[in-house]
Order: sequence, then structure tokens, then C-alpha cells
Amino acid sequence: MYGTTNRAIPMKLLVHIGTAKTGTTTIQHWLHENSDALQSQGVFYSRSLGRPNNIRGAIYALDNDMSDDLLLQNKIRTQHELETFRRSTETDLAQEVETARTKGCSVFVVSNEHMHSRLTSVSMVSRLRSLFESLFSDIRILCFLRPQVDLLLSRLSVVARRQWVTRAYLDLPADDPFVDYGSFYRRWATVFPNRIDLIAFKKVDDVITTLCERLGVAPGLFSKVKSENAAVDYRVAALGYNLGLPAMVGSELNANGFFFQREFPALESISISRSEARDIQSRYEETNKILLADCGQLAPDDLIPDYARYPEQGNLDRIFDEVSFAPFLREMVVRFNVELWLERARTKRAEAERAMACADPAAATRCAGLALRYLRNAEQAALVDRQPDIDALRSRLRAIVAGTDQQHDGV
Repeated sequence: MYGTTNRAIPMKLLVHIGTAKTGTTTIQHWLHENSDALQSQGVFYSRSLGRPNNIRGAIYALDNDMSDDLLLQNKIRTQHELETFRRSTETDLAQEVETARTKGCSVFVVSNEHMHSRLTSVSMVSRLRSLFESLFSDIRILCFLRPQVDLLLSRLSVVARRQWVTRAYLDLPADDPFVDYGSFYRRWATVFPNRIDLIAFKKVDDVITTLCERLGVAPGLFSKVKSENAAVDYRVAALGYNLGLPAMVGSELNANGFFFQREFPALESISISRSEARDIQSRYEETNKILLADCGQLAPDDLIPDYARYPEQGNLDRIFDEVSFAPFLREMVVRFNVELWLERARTKRAEAERAMACADPAAATRCAGLALRYLRNAEQAALVDRQPDIDALRSRLRAIVAGTDQQHDGV
């Protein structure tokens, strides 16, 4: 359908779809960093769909909603751009599968947690199947599941490492696709009947060992990767809340946010009380019953949290204590970031000028391009008093770029 493949060599596909906060980042980094060693064992991890996270697969399957943030973040703003993206994804994947066959691989792996949470209709999942079905002799779907309250608190902690959070992260209704396991399973089982493997995350000692069992390879043959610690101190989250800096500015990542959350130790991790944990989990009892009745792969206690892990009294609400000097703190952080971008731009401008003096227009162009990107980051903050410096630097950089064009032309 999307290109010719050598069907004489059967190729099985394992699609790992999450869920989020079940070791997905560890899995993806492990697959990425061990890709060569895996190939020697007959396993190929997709590169054409994105590395280390195969995000292109999820984007391919999305409906034509141009307001979707995944599309906007990947600069897909029109129907034509989405169709072009889909066609290139099809072509690239077909060529990659053929490459995997020529390398003697019999198992192909795709991993992306957005496939669980963002493909919210049968039509989206069917679109993903259409991408894969002509290329592989067998397709298996792998998904780890954990109790929803554990999932939500873990997600809130991760988000708190890069932007400010609110209690809304714990208030998802039972029918939200992120936590509605019953509807999730029926959706995927409709498209991939008898091909979905669900694993209770609470019973997994090590996600990599479990993955290796599915791939038929020995864990000891591969390099280990460091697991990311998602814990955040509630006081760091409180600082981010009072800064109130968004993760996005329009359709672009905020280049002037609070960058140092990851550097602070989690002396007192974000927590909620045991009673609140029970209240939150109770919202999802009915949808979990649907899942358990339909899938036949999980035990009733697989989606019941270990409530002993939750304290009698949590600290979550202390994150939202506002301080009177928050606006001044926010201004200080943004100004610090802008000055940093300007200084980086000046450094790259100097490197570009040095490259020009050494008759190296390629290096000058690279340095000038980086400097211009840093200026765009600084300009994003919209500090009126810094705009003259930004304009002056940009003018000088454009002159350098024009000069490199002349050097390239031999003038």
C-alpha cells in the first residue's frame, strides 16, 4: 500500500502504547540506546517515527483537528500539511521496514504513550492500523496499566517539573480518555481483536525485563539506562505555581520558563492524603469493572492502589499558597532568561564573525542561525526595554548571513 516490502521475511510488530507514567520513558530510552545491540538480536526499533519516542505514529492517527496541540507543536497547521505528513510517514516507515528485513530482523518495535491517551476514537486507532497492517505479518499491542490515582499523582509531579500545576490534574472525570480504561480497551479491541496484552504495572519489578520477555531477548545482553526520578518537592512545585509561567506561548514552547525544577532535591515529595486517594480512585471503579470483564487478563486487585503508600495528611494544598511578591519573582525569572538568551546570541555572533574572518562561511552560517534562534527566544518574553538590543543584534546577524552568501558565491 505504501511501498514494496519483501514479504518473504515475516516481520512481527510490537506496539507499546503506554500508559503514561508506567516506565515509558525508560523503555523508550532503553530501546533507543540499545538499538544496534537489539538489531543483532533480530529486533528493530523504529527511527523513522521519531526517537527516542515514536511520536509520529500518534500524530499520523490523529483526526483533522488543526487546533490539536500535538499538531501545532509539530508545525502542522493545515489539512494539506497533515496529509503531506501522513504520506511521508507512510513512505518512510515502509522503507524502514524493508531496511529492517535486510538486516535480518524479524521483530519491529514502536513505542509511544500518546497512542493510549490521544487516540480517542475507533477511527483514530483504525487509522494507525492502516499504517501498519500492510507491512507486518502479526501485530501485538502492549500496554501497562496502574491504578488511576497513582497515575494522576505521578503525572502531576512530572508536570510540576516543567510548569505550574493546579488541582485539576487530579480531578479528571471517569470518562476522560486518560483514565477511562474500560473505553480504552473496547476501542483498541475493536480494531485489534485478540492482539492486546495488558500488564498490571504494580506487579512489574522491572519494565525492561518484562519488555525483553515479550521481545524474546535476554536483558543481560544490553546496556542499562538510568530511570528518571519523577519526584518533586512540594515547595519547588509551589515556586512554579507562584511563578505562573506557562509551558507554551501560542503554539511554541515557552523559552523563558522556570528551568531548574529538576535540579532541586525532592526532600518532601508531593503527596495527597490517604482518604483523598481513596476518593479519587473511587471515581474509576465502574470503568475498571468494564475493563476487567472485557479483557480477562487482569485480577481485581491489579487496579487497586496500595493505600499504605499514602500519608494520613498530604501536602498538595500547600503548593497553592500564594505569595504577595509573585509578580516580582516572575519578572525576575523572565528577565534573567532574556539576558541569558541575549548573552548566548552575542557569543554566537562573535563566533560567526570569527568564522567569517577565517573564510569559513558554513561555520559562520551555523553560528548566526543559532544566534537568531536565541534572539527569537528572548523576543518571546515581549520585554519592551530589551527590544532595541534584540533588533540591533538581529541586524548585525543578518549582515553576517548576507556576507556568508557572498562568500559562498565567490564574491
